[in-house]
Amino acid sequence: MSQRAIVRIVTAVALIGLTGCAWLEPPLEPAVTDGVVSGQGGSESSFDRAAVSGAAGETRTCRSGQTVVSNADDGVRLEGDCSSVRVSGDMSIVTADHIGTLVVEGYGHVVLTGSVDSVTLTADAYGSVVEWETGDPEVANYAADSVARLASR
Repeated sequence: MSQRAIVRIVTAVALIGLTGCAWLEPPLEPAVTDGVVSGQGGSESSFDRAAVSGAAGETRTCRSGQTVVSNADDGVRLEGDCSSVRVSGDMSIVTADHIGTLVVEGYGHVVLTGSVDSVTLTADAYGSVVEWETGDPEVANYAADSVARLASR
C-alpha cells in the first residue's frame, strides 16, 4: 500500500470518527468532558503515531521560529523540538516529537505528537483531531466536531 493511500485512510478514519455529530456553530468556550477537550463531538480511539509518521510523504526539521504546514495531504513528519507550529489549509496530517505552541486552522487536520505545551483549534478547524502521548497541555478548542486529547494506549 502506498504512503499516500495510508495517509488518506488515516484522514478518512478521523473524519468518520467525527461524523454523526451535528455541524453546529463553534462553541464560545472549549468543552471538557471526562478529560477529553472537544468541540461538539469526538471519538475515543487513538492513532498509531509511529505508523502514521513512517508513511509521511515529507520530513522537515524544525528550526527556530514558526513552522507552517499547509494542505499536506500526503503527510508531514516534523523532526526535533518544534517551538511553534501552525497547521492551515485543509486535510493536513502532521506528526511530531514535541511541539511548544500548536495552532490548527482549516478543515480536517490530524496532528499526532509525543507532547505539546499549548493547543489552539480555531473556529474554522472543524473536523480536526489533535493527540499527544504525554503531558497536560493548555487547550483552547473553538472548533465544532474536533477533538484535542491525550492518546489512549
